[in-house]
Amino acid sequence: MLYYLAVVGSRSFTDKGYMLEVILRYQEKYGLDLVIISGECPSGGDRLAKENALDNGIEYQAYPPRHGKWNQYCEAHPPEYYNQPYNVKYFWERNTEIAEKCNECIGFVVKGIRANGTMDTINKATKLNKPSMVYFIPQE
Repeated sequence: MLYYLAVVGSRSFTDKGYMLEVILRYQEKYGLDLVIISGECPSGGDRLAKENALDNGIEYQAYPPRHGKWNQYCEAHPPEYYNQPYNVKYFWERNTEIAEKCNECIGFVVKGIRANGTMDTINKATKLNKPSMVYFIPQE
């Protein structure tokens, strides 16, 4: 049975190695059943989640907002769902989809720097009674 791990993070999060350490613990536990899902932000935690998954042979699924671009990792919706005119509400909708899809949600945040989207996803997963954890990293 597949285990969907939402890996989200602030745009200011850059510690790929630390994130990988955490992800590898899940890979050890769930093996080939582990699927990383993330928001497909081009920088920060979402980008690192994608890189860590693909670099380590872990299945990856992308959840960009509706105004984002479809790619081969977007399994939740067909291509025509994407490329909509920009609207900030699409970020919040995407966060809800991630929280609903995942079995567990982990977030990576730089301490002292706002991470509204990451915390929105974590809070939504928590309200759905999904295990959730935030890793706060000190500023460099």
